[in-house]
Amino acid sequence: MKNLFLTAIAFIALAFASQAQETKDQGKSSQLNAAALIKDSINHSEAGKAFTDWKLPSTRELGLMSKKLDIIGGFTNTIYWTSDKKAARGGETGTLMNIQLEGRGVNGTIVNKPVTVEANIRAIRSF
Repeated sequence: MKNLFLTAIAFIALAFASQAQETKDQGKSSQLNAAALIKDSINHSEAGKAFTDWKLPSTRELGLMSKKLDIIGGFTNTIYWTSDKKAARGGETGTLMNIQLEGRGVNGTIVNKPVTVEANIRAIRSF
């Protein structure tokens, strides 16, 4: 089981490395409107425009991306939407990750906010 987990992590690292020249921030949006922002090819790098399998990353995927900043680059000190949601009193909330660049490291604090709040969008390709 441990080898399967390590293989999965290696595969994800390779996928991120192949996306390094393809990904960039897509701008700001609510979680509700993120899909439209991600779908619009104008919001992708020249290399990224060749692909149509972009999606909002899960909290886990965004966390892994933030640990590969030297490969991916382009993150700013701000909050990013993830695809994770949960029901809450007063309406649905989504999960945001607050990316704080600290030297060569990252502090990714998780917060939940209404899905209508605007935050940065960083897409990941499906794999």
